[in-house]
Amino acid sequence: MGYLRAKHEENERLGHSVMTIPVKGERGNGTLYFRARKENNHWQLYRLIFKTAAGKRVDLLER
Repeated sequence: MGYLRAKHEENERLGHSVMTIPVKGERGNGTLYFRARKENNHWQLYRLIFKTAAGKRVDLLER
C-alpha cells in the first residue's frame, strides 16, 4: 500500500489542490484521486476517481 500524496497551492482568491489517497478495505484496495480548485475564495471539487488495484476506474462525481 502506498502513501498519501498531496500538492496544494493557494493565495487569497485562487488555489489548486491535488491528492492521492491509498484505500484498503474488506472488498479490496485501490487509490482515491481528487482535484479541486479555488476561485473567488470558493473551493470546488472537479475530479474524484477511485482506481481499484485491478486498474478499474470509477468516476465518483458521475454517480
